[in-house]
Amino acid sequence: MATIDQIKRHYDKLSSRERFALMVSAGARGDQAERMLLSDTAPQLVFQFPHTIGLADAFDSLTTFHMIQQLGTASSFWMLIRWAEVDQDEPVYEGHTLGDALELAGRRFLEGLEAYRAVCQEWDVDPETMQGMYGDYDHVLAITEFVLRAVDEDGPILTDLESTIEAYKNLIDRELQKWK
Repeated sequence: MATIDQIKRHYDKLSSRERFALMVSAGARGDQAERMLLSDTAPQLVFQFPHTIGLADAFDSLTTFHMIQQLGTASSFWMLIRWAEVDQDEPVYEGHTLGDALELAGRRFLEGLEAYRAVCQEWDVDPETMQGMYGDYDHVLAITEFVLRAVDEDGPILTDLESTIEAYKNLIDRELQKWK
């Protein structure tokens, strides 16, 4: 029977599938040293990317995050509209009404929308083009924005807009750091 040291001498000959399975097993048993040895002895691949890859990746991440947030907020908004038809002035949670929740969902939706547009504009990127990869979901956002703006022409005061913009910028910065 082969010893572990004899086996380790052949780590450079493992297929990627074999190496991956061994790395997962080492990680599962908490053997970080073995996991690193398997990683360090793996053949290296070299890739070349255009210098825009970091920004493309950052904006893909931002757009994915933004769309998930917006779709979740939009679905909450539409659900609350239905519930608020019952009685939006009746306190339902710690003195807050469904009307309060509806207003909050609307404000959060518009803050996310305006923050995304502001960050895209700062980078000279068209937000509609970036959201285009999400196909038909953008119509949900467009309808929600239309209804919110039609109900209140001036719209709510976007109290958290600056912090939302800052959070979006931080997401871009974190993603860019991965490519440096």
